[in-house]
Amino acid sequence: MRLVELSDVSGLSDGEIVPAIKATVKAVFPPRTGQGKHGEWRVQNAILISNGTEVRASFWSIDVSDLKGKEVTIQSQAGKRGLEGIKVKYNEQKSENELSITDKARIDGGNVTNTTGSKASAPAPQRSSTPDVDGTRKRAMQLANLYLVAHRAAKWIKDENAEVDLPAATATLFIALNKASLENTMPMVPLDQYKAETPKAEAKPQKEPLFPEEELTEDDVKW
Repeated sequence: MRLVELSDVSGLSDGEIVPAIKATVKAVFPPRTGQGKHGEWRVQNAILISNGTEVRASFWSIDVSDLKGKEVTIQSQAGKRGLEGIKVKYNEQKSENELSITDKARIDGGNVTNTTGSKASAPAPQRSSTPDVDGTRKRAMQLANLYLVAHRAAKWIKDENAEVDLPAATATLFIALNKASLENTMPMVPLDQYKAETPKAEAKPQKEPLFPEEELTEDDVKW
């Protein structure tokens, strides 16, 4: 998983997904709770620091009170729509980027409480010795879809420049995309099949927000 330096967060776009970060929790603030149209919400603000750079972070549906002073690694996890768990949130009042972290993220380095469930240690449990064939197939499908995207892009390049070597261009693009951990943004079904299903998902009258804070106003997340 590609680690993003805290010093790079200021240059990211509002709403951009962050694959992973590593930092020390410098401060943790009391949580705020409320009731919205999607039910009860809970957010706890904190300050992360790494190599002298501080970034404010909001933890949604996670109790991080015990993380103060600890170094943690926080990773987004693959979901139905790609990576989810950490995203950039632009604070208009402070004119700076912050991080919005939900319970979809994995936190290693301390004990956290998912406020929608029971308390558990942040590190993931040891994998079973039983082979995860289904998981391997899904992972292979993600990589195959990423390669297909790279191949289609390489074909476009060759159409523009006949001297381009198609296999080499495909390999170069695939390696670059893979290094950026973009395979995790690929669906776990054939790409063409995934595109065919997209209109049905958009036709739903109501859509759950990607992050619960979208239903709040700026005043709800004041520090």
